[in-house]
Amino acid sequence: MGVFGEVLVVVGVVDDKNDTYFPKKDLIFGLDISLGKVLWKTQTAENYEVNNINGLHYGLKPYKEGTIVRALGGNHYFELDTQNGRIQATSLQEQLTLLGLKYLQSSDISSTHLFFKSESSQGHGLDNCIGSFNYETKKIDWHHVIDELSETGTTIKNGEPKASANKIYALDTNNTLHIFERVL
Repeated sequence: MGVFGEVLVVVGVVDDKNDTYFPKKDLIFGLDISLGKVLWKTQTAENYEVNNINGLHYGLKPYKEGTIVRALGGNHYFELDTQNGRIQATSLQEQLTLLGLKYLQSSDISSTHLFFKSESSQGHGLDNCIGSFNYETKKIDWHHVIDELSETGTTIKNGEPKASANKIYALDTNNTLHIFERVL
């Protein structure tokens, strides 16, 4: 994941032989790079009702030199404090329901926003929506459903969308680049 001050944050997967439904679990830990010792490790967020962070590593994004790493995963917004390993989770289920979105997966970050892909209620199992989440207000402030993706059976690729100062880019599995003006 990266180095934050003197802490190297690493994401791994461990096997839980006692769990027949979800035997692979994400494990995030912080290593003191000068001492070479584990400072903390975590598999749960303090206020995350599912009580695990599986899949969270796909969307964890640091912004510049801060110590907080942010992510959108499932129906939650997560903040990981790289100095102590504490994870805070905020449910976004109410917003997702109002907007007709099923889940969020973050892929890019700016000074105030995480950018995500999602499946809309018309997605038929395909990621056909992109959007932006303001992590200061904890609100989804823009999203766009790309209708032609569902019609053609195409989905937004993993790791998309990407954002620049004034545009949001999303590459689909047919290698079509969708470009949107960023108005926030």
